[in-house]
Amino acid sequence: MYLEPLEKRVTTPQFTYFASVMNVSEIFSEKIRAVYTRRLVDDIPRDIIDMNFLISKNCNFLKSLTNKKLSEVGYENFSMSTFIKRLNLIDEKMWGDDLSKVMYRVPELKESINSLINFLKNQ
Repeated sequence: MYLEPLEKRVTTPQFTYFASVMNVSEIFSEKIRAVYTRRLVDDIPRDIIDMNFLISKNCNFLKSLTNKKLSEVGYENFSMSTFIKRLNLIDEKMWGDDLSKVMYRVPELKESINSLINFLKNQ
């Protein structure tokens, strides 16, 4: 972890405790690294969903942090064109087959990718 972890209070019917959790912006960088490095592109749909969820939780795209994480696995720097090429490996069938196992309502692939790309371009 590069960013300071956050303390989150967790309450259950039996007890309350505090957990250290990774900063959402660092999780976002981890997800970008996952998209770059996955051998099986079948797992990328869930990464896209996760990244859009993190965006809804007010994460930031920290390019310098993402570059550090990518350098750990042999990539020089984040490249929007490389990232988009990886996202475009996903087709509608793969998207639906994977996500329908874990979601009641599967969002549109194109809309999900465009939302993610627009977020990255505006950061």
